[in-house]
Amino acid sequence: ENLNNKSLVQIAVGKRLAEKSLVDLKQLLDTNNIQLVLVLLPIKEQIYWDIILRNNPEYAYIDINYVTNSVKDFADENQISYIDMRDELSKHRMEDIYFPYDGHLTPHGNSIVANAVYRYLAYENMTN
Repeated sequence: ENLNNKSLVQIAVGKRLAEKSLVDLKQLLDTNNIQLVLVLLPIKEQIYWDIILRNNPEYAYIDINYVTNSVKDFADENQISYIDMRDELSKHRMEDIYFPYDGHLTPHGNSIVANAVYRYLAYENMTN
């Protein structure tokens, strides 16, 4: 809403640098036969967006998944594997997966992520 042109330019530059770094990292790992896997962790608001909208309908114009979906699109375009944790964490949203005073995962939330990552790696035969 309140972003000026300078901020938008800085965001675009940062995005390009991050994407270049990921492509460079993937190339380096590929040369060493190592697979890059991104773990996409949602912000707390993504998990509880329906509740937020119910209480704040004026936020309906916000695409809360824009950044995550952009990263997924970039990863797909560059053959980078990823684990999108939105669905897994959403299954546990009635549990204490985030601290109430900030956006960090609780130990329980981190355990859910760790188990999902392990299952993915085991399924892909990457646990050796």
